[in-house]
Amino acid sequence: PTIFMALVDGMRKEQKTGNFFVFVLDVIVEALNRYRQILSFGILMILFAVGLIFPYWFWSATDPITQVSIPHGSRDNFIEEFSSGLVFYIIPLAMVVALLPAMTYDLIKKRRFLAWAVSLFLCLLLGSGNTTPLPKMLLGENAFNILTLDRFGFWASIIALPFMAKFINSFLNGSVKQFWVKRYSERTHFILSGLSGFSYLLFIAFIFHLGSFRPLQPPEVDIQPIQNFLNRDEHMRWRYLTLGFGDQMAWLSANTMAATVDGNYHSARRLPELTSRPVERLENAKFLGPEGLASLQDFLTRAEKYQLKYVFSNDRYYDPLLYYTGWNRTIRLENGIMVWEKKNISTIKPVDPTDLHPTLKYMWGIFPLCSLAIAMLLTTFYLIKLKTHDGFGFLILNNDQYPKRIIYVTSLIPLVFFSCFMGLQIHELLFIKKQSDPTTTIKHFYHELDFQRFEDAFKFFAPTPTYSLDQYLLEKSVNDGGILPSYAKLEEVRVVELKRSQDSSRASVHTKWNTSLGYQEKTELLDLVYRDGRWYIIPPEFTPEIPEEQVRSYTYTLFKKQGKRVISSFPTVKDDRVKKPFAAFKQVNLIQNGDRTFLTGEILNADAFPIGVALKAVVKYKNGQLVNYYPTTAFQYNLAPKGSSFFQIDLDSPALTESDQISDVHVFADTDVSERGYIHGGTPGYSTVDMGDGLIKINTKYYNELTLDINIPGILIAEKDDNGTVWQVQQELHPTSLRSGLNLEFDTDVQLIQEYAQRLSNIPVQVSINGQPREILALEKDDLAIRNSGIAILPHCFISQEIFLQ
Repeated sequence: PTIFMALVDGMRKEQKTGNFFVFVLDVIVEALNRYRQILSFGILMILFAVGLIFPYWFWSATDPITQVSIPHGSRDNFIEEFSSGLVFYIIPLAMVVALLPAMTYDLIKKRRFLAWAVSLFLCLLLGSGNTTPLPKMLLGENAFNILTLDRFGFWASIIALPFMAKFINSFLNGSVKQFWVKRYSERTHFILSGLSGFSYLLFIAFIFHLGSFRPLQPPEVDIQPIQNFLNRDEHMRWRYLTLGFGDQMAWLSANTMAATVDGNYHSARRLPELTSRPVERLENAKFLGPEGLASLQDFLTRAEKYQLKYVFSNDRYYDPLLYYTGWNRTIRLENGIMVWEKKNISTIKPVDPTDLHPTLKYMWGIFPLCSLAIAMLLTTFYLIKLKTHDGFGFLILNNDQYPKRIIYVTSLIPLVFFSCFMGLQIHELLFIKKQSDPTTTIKHFYHELDFQRFEDAFKFFAPTPTYSLDQYLLEKSVNDGGILPSYAKLEEVRVVELKRSQDSSRASVHTKWNTSLGYQEKTELLDLVYRDGRWYIIPPEFTPEIPEEQVRSYTYTLFKKQGKRVISSFPTVKDDRVKKPFAAFKQVNLIQNGDRTFLTGEILNADAFPIGVALKAVVKYKNGQLVNYYPTTAFQYNLAPKGSSFFQIDLDSPALTESDQISDVHVFADTDVSERGYIHGGTPGYSTVDMGDGLIKINTKYYNELTLDINIPGILIAEKDDNGTVWQVQQELHPTSLRSGLNLEFDTDVQLIQEYAQRLSNIPVQVSINGQPREILALEKDDLAIRNSGIAILPHCFISQEIFLQ
């Protein structure tokens, strides 16, 4: 556009106003006549740009990555996803679109601006995302899925600035003002100007305070306590991860020398767990659906692979996933952030940096700053030259006359647009009837519950003198909890009206909740009543369940690991070394079930104090390849003295489609003294019913003898044969919590696999504990499992109370 404008300015006046096709031909002739200047300018600019960006191009060409396309709101259909359109189009381009008629007239009237007109409308089109199919057609599938398209809206606003300024100047003190004053009156122009300006100021105020109406980031986190934690006891020798920090994760990373596995800059990522999934950041995995949580779980279970030892959690949503993947709470910092730690993680290993020529490093550090300095100097020189040759006077004499229809439309659009936008927001906040019908009432009620705004949720209940807000909150505190809804995010609400009359209704409500351990679904029946022009929910009948004992006691055996025995800044001295706890493998089995291959087994804590166990299976293939696998949630990572746990390690490599490709398997266990997480919720009772075709129904009865609430009751289920061999292990969680002294009963279905699966006994399996080879103990029969159709269970509960942190 710059070259085109320069060529037109150099043409004769009559050439600029003739036939359009003749004009285009004249531009081409002018370009050929001045090819030396064009080539000089073009080559100089290309060399300058290439030299500026060359270090990045060289790096990306010599060290390429393959990143799966990451979803971005700028690529959405803005009609279907209004929130994306608001953030990426309406907010940044509102004034551009409002003044577009006058700008279009300016750009088309003067042919010197035609290239700028093409650029402006092309950028506006490309910035519209997937609202129309044209951006994808123009950019191609690959570029469309890689680029963030808000950049085109940004460039459109840059191109539009001078033309917007011209019309606004004319409206305030030019020909457009004179038009309104002469045709109507100065008062009319003043009122129009005031209303337009006031509505635009309201729009700006709304945008600046948008986070107050719809929070886009978590509350500010004081990072100083986290810095102090990372700086002491050489914690920086391991990597860390943040959860629920929002953009503040980058601020923490910029203020500490510690390394993290997460990051903002997607093109620099090399970890396959990130590049193989459409995941933007791990810290907000709960907003990225199953892919985000799967990627986060990979890092939490494979922490040893990346020397990931610490997780700073600012969101309790992730607590169940952290606990069931073997992480322990260590300390709650002064800023309220909970620090989770994983045992037996080795320190960061030195990595040789990528070899890059020193010249490229200097270029990347010097050229960008030099380009800014040169641009400022050239602009200053240009302005001085214009002033010396009275160039500003020539620019001021530019024609600012607009046709009558352009003046009307462009003067009124900003007022109408911004007034309607603000009116729509006010109407949404104040006047939308949230209780106009039963379906709308129920959806808004669950929306308030999802954000835990219980006082607002209470307003949807039918008013009655016997049911107060205090009563509702009290009943909720003793009857609610568990993984639903304490550790869940509402994903979907479906309402089906079963019965409807003039003043009453009954509805079936099916909700789908997204938890860090997968989706949970729940169905409820709600009765509604119509009063005073609104629909209200009738509070469900509350049946209190109160323990028989008025005062309860339980003897906890709590263990405390003292830590350093010598006050020294050295990381390890002889007196500090603690003997590794004793453990033993009771069994390890390689099972193939269809196209799935996995390891099952049982490990015993043979010591007199609790231990933390880290398991790793190293599978060697006949081609010499070694692949590491880790257990996920089907394992108790912390074992009480003399306690044991089943485990299952899935081998998900495609190479396992044929079992004979595996050469051997080596299972490693590392133990450490633990003082947290070894209380798993007591001993459940259970019975089984054979439903036929290998389907077993397990009826579990839990009694909470602890003085603490069990926030997530769960069991670890193992299928055993008559010899005691573990064939499969799975986890089952109950959605509601269990208060102290109360009972809980739930059913679980398990499909037995030993009839059609096979145990690959021909492949050797070795075990090591703390780096030393060990023998697997002799297999023992499990009489209890034999009596219960081959099912054995262990408690596998999560207790959120921080009794171990005292």
